[in-house]
Amino acid sequence: MRQHWFSIVFLMLLGPALLAQQRLVLRDTTLVKGVIQVQNPDGVTILEDGKTKSFGWDEIESGVAANQAQFDSLLRDIGDPLFRIRQRLKSGDYQEMASQAEKLFPLFADRKSATAEAVCFATHLARDQKHEREMALEPLLVFLALRSVAGNAPESRFVAAGSRKITVLPSGFAQEFIPVFFDSAAARAALPGVMRRLEKWPGGKPSLGARVYAATLATCAGDEAIANTVQASLRNMPGSAEWLVVLAAQREIEAGKGGEAVEQLLAKMETMTEPARMVALYWSGMARLKGALPNRAAVIALLSLPAKYPTASTELSAACLYHAATVLEKNQDARATVALRKELLTRFRFTSFGSRLARESTLPNPGGLR
Repeated sequence: MRQHWFSIVFLMLLGPALLAQQRLVLRDTTLVKGVIQVQNPDGVTILEDGKTKSFGWDEIESGVAANQAQFDSLLRDIGDPLFRIRQRLKSGDYQEMASQAEKLFPLFADRKSATAEAVCFATHLARDQKHEREMALEPLLVFLALRSVAGNAPESRFVAAGSRKITVLPSGFAQEFIPVFFDSAAARAALPGVMRRLEKWPGGKPSLGARVYAATLATCAGDEAIANTVQASLRNMPGSAEWLVVLAAQREIEAGKGGEAVEQLLAKMETMTEPARMVALYWSGMARLKGALPNRAAVIALLSLPAKYPTASTELSAACLYHAATVLEKNQDARATVALRKELLTRFRFTSFGSRLARESTLPNPGGLR
């Protein structure tokens, strides 16, 4: 007991000195003196001269804190990889930042901060750059969920090079990430994480876009139970009617048969709004490709997508070129086949289908993509 009271008195005497010593040294050499009020994975909040200032761990070089061990641990484990993510976003080295993003994503996936949004943005870009399209959906959904909360603002320090960004549409879609998936095995692996994100959606009501992404992924994965559940939740949502047509057609086409749903898609496609119309155009081409309609019609439908949407979705355009070239090769149209493959290997070389065609020139068909 005597030792306990001695410790309390010691801390009381030492407290003012500890408070006076607290400070941050930023990476740009700025010195910030004050009282650290908060230090957690999202960053540090410090009171300096009566003003509260917040800093991300990527901005901090070193510091003195009351809980120095925790401060040093957070700076080491979060600050360094977060700073590397920031730098590589600016330089466009998305694949190079993958290891740092993957390290931080599990920690920030359930947090609600600008830093969490930045980490999810980086993880999505890194996975998409590595052609892990299906796995890129989960961090995208966390990003979209954070953006759906009123008052949440992006962190301006984390800006990607060039035109890489995420534009959130009112319906909850990311304009740059069209809801079409190609790899059934990857879709099955990604589906549990995606469904967790829907369950954790702020307010318990996922957006139309989030539900369509999940339903499309579930259909690609061949999980009818989840696809049925998500599609049922879409009914009566504003804007859902056209997507229910698209999803029904996708299910028929993925099952290798064209029926009433495909006919309805073809009849209603031109009156749909974006991005449903673009996705419908893709599936109309795939319906023809899989034998619902003649091959010549398949080529025309597939090539109309990159013609109508030259910059909207490079992945969809590349998929269409790849499949159209396959049809033309079967029809022994060598000149057209070479022209399409040349386009795919130049303009779309860094898409999954461009990379696939490059591999197929020396390796057996790896399969998996549809």
